[in-house]
Amino acid sequence: MDEIKIDKKIAPPKGGTGRRRIYPFDKMNVGDSFHISIENRKNNNLNYLRNSLLGSANSWANRHRKDYRFITKIQEAGVRIWRIK
Repeated sequence: MDEIKIDKKIAPPKGGTGRRRIYPFDKMNVGDSFHISIENRKNNNLNYLRNSLLGSANSWANRHRKDYRFITKIQEAGVRIWRIK
C-alpha cells in the first residue's frame, strides 16, 4: 500500500458548517418574542407547531447557551415564543 501524502498550508473551503438557522434565538434578549403563523405550513396542527418550536428553542439553548429559557403560547392562528431567561 502506498503511503498517504499530507498536504500543508491548504486553506479549508469557505462557508458555514451545519444547518441554516431558521429561528433567531441567538438575537433574542429576555422579554423578546416572535410569532410563527400556521399559514402555509405543511402540518397545520397548532400543537405540533408549538411543540416543534419549543423543542427547537430548547435544543438550541442546550447546545449554545445553557442559561436561556423559552415559553410558547398558541395565539393569533400561530405560535408566539418568548425568551424568559
